[in-house]
Amino acid sequence: NSSACTLLMRLLNATFRKLAYQRSRSQLQSRNFSRFQEKTEITFRNLEVSDQEFVWKILRYAANEDSPAAVRAQLSIHKYAAAWGKIQGDFGIAALEKGTPVGAAYGRLWHQEKGYAFVDEETPELILAVFPSHQSKGIGTKLLTKVISSARDHGYT
Repeated sequence: NSSACTLLMRLLNATFRKLAYQRSRSQLQSRNFSRFQEKTEITFRNLEVSDQEFVWKILRYAANEDSPAAVRAQLSIHKYAAAWGKIQGDFGIAALEKGTPVGAAYGRLWHQEKGYAFVDEETPELILAVFPSHQSKGIGTKLLTKVISSARDHGYT
């Protein structure tokens, strides 16, 4: 399990580096530097069952879909948010700006169904997204750090 967790973390790291590189190139080309200069206070809290609609919105961006409805319509993606928080092994962190959710990272443990990055029944799969208006501010990095800590708190090593 430790090697599987290490492999998953390496894959996530590589993905985030690639996305950060692509995003920074795009922003430099468009000369939109204002997003780097904005300073806002971001707070974090655990995701709750009552955050179900927000989890659908997060999955929309994580899956690069046009809308939460598009996510709900695809069974292969739908399972990543359906009944969030009611399935044993669900855990997550929300990022908030002035009390409004702007991003989240959450883990889901697969029992009978398997996700795209399934390792084994003891390793949760992570989903992470930040709303486009709040990207490039370090929120995703902080969410990843906090969700890994939360995973450890839930007994995943």
